[in-house]
Amino acid sequence: MKKIMVWLLSLTLMMAVIAGCSNEQDNSNNTDATTGDAANANETSDTNTSKGELVFWTPFGGGDYEFMKEMVDEYNSTSPDYTVEIVSKAWDTYYQGINGALISQSDPDVFITHQSKLAELIPTQQLQNIREINNSIDWNEYNQSQLAGVTVDEVQYAVPLDTHAAVMFYNNEILERANLTAEDLASANDMESWNNILDALLPVISQDEHVLDIANSGANTVQQFWSWYVLAVQDGGGYLDGDTVIMNDEPGVEALDNLIDWKEKGYLKSGIDDGASYDIFKSGKAAINFTGVWATGNYETNPDLDFGVMPIPAINGQQKTWGDSHTFGIPSYVDENVKKQPYTLQIGLIAMQ
Repeated sequence: MKKIMVWLLSLTLMMAVIAGCSNEQDNSNNTDATTGDAANANETSDTNTSKGELVFWTPFGGGDYEFMKEMVDEYNSTSPDYTVEIVSKAWDTYYQGINGALISQSDPDVFITHQSKLAELIPTQQLQNIREINNSIDWNEYNQSQLAGVTVDEVQYAVPLDTHAAVMFYNNEILERANLTAEDLASANDMESWNNILDALLPVISQDEHVLDIANSGANTVQQFWSWYVLAVQDGGGYLDGDTVIMNDEPGVEALDNLIDWKEKGYLKSGIDDGASYDIFKSGKAAINFTGVWATGNYETNPDLDFGVMPIPAINGQQKTWGDSHTFGIPSYVDENVKKQPYTLQIGLIAMQ
């Protein structure tokens, strides 16, 4: 509930920024095959029209979509001048759809974008400078590093919504088979101690189970990249240092060697796509799962799964991880005549409930 209320406050602030910005185009013919943050997310929408409507694209699916839809429904229940139509787009082609919409200047009125994707979207010159909109947001209440991440050359292109990181999920039942505990995982502080844990797990899993569950196949292979990045950055590496590519430096190469070693020793199986990875851990078939914190809601839907989650330990030196941020973006083509109209924030009523 706390997560919903925090996101609801952000959503309410954002809707106040763009209320009335909706272009009057007919969106009924939109058939973009774009994508979302959970595997197998289908395009869905919820509409409740009052004086006008804001079309809101998200890449969310599964539990995250339900969280966001609940917030949108709550916002719409306050009878605002402009209600919100939330449209969940498929993940695999989500940013193709966003780029196409910005270039063609059609759909949506507001959309979710990862902070890391702004570098691709800013060159379209179709993102609104958020600070130019007449709104009541107190930017001092935002994390300043997040604001810096959405600001380029003193232009703020998005409104931060959250921060999400790669974390480690673990199956308590499988750990118990190997006489291991969550404390044992957390105390791993180098590759030798980490590999000793994997060695202990390997003999206790069945043929259809996994020591490490990391997606590594299909169109969405980002989990494999995140795992490589975590190992590299914990060892002092990464992929960029300013304008210099450093992914082929020693930490990057050794990180890749470790992933290959895990596969060769049987800790990590190949051919696991994004959707299968979630299903494997959710069904209790994996001891350890490296993925994003957003998977928590999905895993909680299995009442028989005895699992926990923690930051990825310092298995390669320093305790560092990969992270990103969902943000709200507003296209610059939204109607300028209504963009500057003042709107009252619905914070009091919603936040008190």
